[in-house]
Amino acid sequence: MRRPPILSWLFVAALLLFLFAPVVCVVLFSFNASPSAGLPIKGLTLSWYREIFDRAEYADALRNSLQVALASAAFSVVAGTAAAIALVKLPRKVTAALAGFFVLPMVVPALFIAVALLSFFTRINFELSLQAVIVGHILVTLPLVVALIGARMQNLDLSMLEAARDLGASGPQAFVKVLLPLIAPAIVSATLLSIATSADEFIISLFVNGGDQTVPVVIFGGLRTGVTPAINALASTILAATVLATAVAGRLVSLRDVAR
Repeated sequence: MRRPPILSWLFVAALLLFLFAPVVCVVLFSFNASPSAGLPIKGLTLSWYREIFDRAEYADALRNSLQVALASAAFSVVAGTAAAIALVKLPRKVTAALAGFFVLPMVVPALFIAVALLSFFTRINFELSLQAVIVGHILVTLPLVVALIGARMQNLDLSMLEAARDLGASGPQAFVKVLLPLIAPAIVSATLLSIATSADEFIISLFVNGGDQTVPVVIFGGLRTGVTPAINALASTILAATVLATAVAGRLVSLRDVAR
């Protein structure tokens, strides 16, 4: 068997180092005992992680991010699931056209959406607050949910619902006992990915937060005075939550594919 040339291995290693070295540095310096976020590392400590919960600014940002992520994910999953079910029942050409409109916010730059939201909220005198941030995050997460649930719905035999109705089940009973268990892994995956996407969203949050800052906005503000281990710890916390949510969602999708 022919072995890959050494240059290929070196290129892959260099590329991986380029991609992940900044992430490793952020996580590593979050444990640095020195208040200076730089080398040399004078010891390891968890005090910076305790600080992000003890410091009111960071604790409020974490709570705001959690509220926004859960609220936007909940609305997006409910509305997105209903939209995906409705789309799959329409003629194929109509479904394709409408699906294009649903995924459009995923293609439009976040900066454009942020400016548009700021202009819209200002014109209708809607107060810039966490509610405005939630609306903005829904615009980002809803297309993701429709895409995930819609892909699952396309692979289902909807005649099972008709069979359930023929056997005496009502519409809600057919949904709860037949359809919901089939799309449950996709719903959970969409929920977790929506939470991860909301937790990482920065531009929209920056434009419409109205003073109720989320974690990315607080990190951005802290960078103006320099990077500290506390900022690294805050960023590492969001990174861990995002990676965990994405990994669980990916695992559920793979289990769904195996079961299929």
